[in-house]
Amino acid sequence: MACVAILVALWFGPACASIYRLPDPDQLTDERQRPDSSADTAENEVPSDERAEIAARVLTALHAALLDGRVDEAWELLSHETRLALDHHHPSGGDQALRDGWLEVDGRRLAFRPARLLLLPDVESVSARSQEASVSAGPRRIEASIRGGGEERSVVLIREGVHWRLHLPRIPREHLDSPESP
Repeated sequence: MACVAILVALWFGPACASIYRLPDPDQLTDERQRPDSSADTAENEVPSDERAEIAARVLTALHAALLDGRVDEAWELLSHETRLALDHHHPSGGDQALRDGWLEVDGRRLAFRPARLLLLPDVESVSARSQEASVSAGPRRIEASIRGGGEERSVVLIREGVHWRLHLPRIPREHLDSPESP
């Protein structure tokens, strides 16, 4: 019986697959039918002075929230992928990891300071890189440098909906401290 179903699927499958053909976007005349590609056009480009202002505002707010223990506020300034990365390394979720100050990596609990892990312990200055400096930068992405305490780190902000958020899809293990006793 299973063989008959497979033979029927192989025989009629290609015919069924070509019943409906999606139109090319150029063929769509009604604007409501067109996919939204306006976010990736040059007309929606964020000017460089605005990029620096956005980066400074978001990163300063995130740093202050992390230092003051305002985890809910800090959590809202992290991208979806960053939240997932933190969630993956703590049994009670990433927001709880920011409160507890530890992540589970390779079966070990590693302590961390949230501001150090995500940014720097002291943020003295923030500067956005120019659009031309990076091929990957675009209207939904700002690459920035943060400096503080004699250190410098490159970070990425992405736009999710109307909000700009820190995008750190991989936890930087070099900023995790020694194992903590369970």
